[in-house]
Amino acid sequence: MYRLSSLAYIPGIRSDHPAGAMTNKEALTQAIKNAGSASALARALGITPSAVLLWKEVPAGRIVDVERLTGISRFDLRSDICGPAPVQAA
Repeated sequence: MYRLSSLAYIPGIRSDHPAGAMTNKEALTQAIKNAGSASALARALGITPSAVLLWKEVPAGRIVDVERLTGISRFDLRSDICGPAPVQAA
């Protein structure tokens, strides 16, 4: 179990999916899993666990922080706002 005490990405925590492969809801679920729990994510964000559990998707103002904390791409967390993941040239 990881304890998130600051807004910093924890190395080694990665999504099981490439960027762009998840729905916003799946990305939120994976982010909570990567954080250890909704409570752990909430503590790191300075909000209540119930606030996180009420999210249907990550609020626009929290996208970057959740990405930094969990390693889940902003393009997965909110593809409706951030658009699709950029394609990297080979």
